[in-house]
Formats: sequence, structure tokens, C-alpha cells
Amino acid sequence: SSSADFVATAADCLASLSRELEVARSELGAARGSTPPRVATPSTSAALVPPGVDLEAAALQRRIGAVLTSERDHACRYREELQRERRARDAVRDLRQRLASVERATAARTDTSGLARALTRLRSGGSVTLEGGGGMAAQDPVV
Repeated sequence: SSSADFVATAADCLASLSRELEVARSELGAARGSTPPRVATPSTSAALVPPGVDLEAAALQRRIGAVLTSERDHACRYREELQRERRARDAVRDLRQRLASVERATAARTDTSGLARALTRLRSGGSVTLEGGGGMAAQDPVV
């Protein structure tokens, strides 16, 4: 079940990233389609684009991409941690239930008041017989 949760979370993240990629591709395609292609000649490129603008734009795109990727990665890790926390809480609850069950069973087995009386009878020369439920019945010594 826990590996299925991880697989489901990974699939959700993959689907989300795929949708974002498709949106970015469509926006990029629309931007390319709306502007007429420029023919780069020394005289026109110098007049249309100041030097270094293309490099700055590319650097900005890389930084934005890195930020979006990092944000998505953190969101996926956060979901995984929430699942781990839920499983840990479930495990603690189960352990507490098992501990309570063991404590009840142990308390039922360790009722020593009857054992102490039987030991006293044996020491004084009496006898002890087992009862049907596994308990002991002390008998007075025969005089």
C-alpha cells in the first residue's frame, strides 16, 4: 500500500509537470507564430535588438525554468512527507492497540494471588490440585 501511494504521487507529479510543459510549448509556439521571422542581417539585427538582450532573455528563461522545477519538486516532496506522516501515525496507533492487547493478556495471566496461597499451603504440608481452568486449589494438610 505504501509503495502504491508513492507511485500514485509520482504519477500525479509527472502528469502535472507534463501539463505545464505542454502549456509552455503551446505558449512558445504561439509566440513564435505571432511574430514574423526576422532575417538577420548586420544592419537590421543591430537596429532591432540591442546587444546582449537575447542572452539576457535566455538566462532569464533558464532561471524561471529552474525556479518552476524546484517549486514542483518541493511540492512533490511535501506530498510524500504527508503520506509518510500519515503512515507513521497509523503505525503508532496500531502499535498502541497491540500493546494494550498484550498488556490485557499479560494482566490476565499474572494474577498471582492464587499462586501465593497455593505456595503457602504447599509449604505448610498441604497439597495443591489444578482446577479445570488452569487455576489451582489449595487443600488443607491432612493431620
